[in-house]
Amino acid sequence: MKQRLLKIRGREIELVEKKPRRLEARIDDPWALPEAVASLLEAYPDGVYISAITAVDLPQEESIELDYIFWVIPEKTAVTLRTRVPRADPRAPSIAGLLPGASAYEQEVYDLMGVVFEGNESLRRIFTPPDIGSGYPLRKDWKEG
Repeated sequence: MKQRLLKIRGREIELVEKKPRRLEARIDDPWALPEAVASLLEAYPDGVYISAITAVDLPQEESIELDYIFWVIPEKTAVTLRTRVPRADPRAPSIAGLLPGASAYEQEVYDLMGVVFEGNESLRRIFTPPDIGSGYPLRKDWKEG
């Protein structure tokens, strides 16, 4: 891949090769994520799409890990950007303004894990039935009813 460095707040974050054609970077501050995504888009202006946003509940660490998975088409390479948000107040910036396709993934993570993506005006419960209550079914402490 021609660019393996993302620029965030004047620093460079290296994309580390975990497997052939699978790169990843950890972004310590979730609020820096849009800058990392913008850096990726700048390097490949017509060749990046978002493939998924996944969330892992880590109650023992009092956090939720967010994995943003991108496909860099010219390089035929998957890039994962990992960050964490506090479980007690799970908020992250939306990247839907940079990649509109991210909006649906953000809605899914909001609905099932309760992560609020600041700036996404479309956040609402889309998978869970109205009678599910106020909990989030993919959190490890969720109880039905």
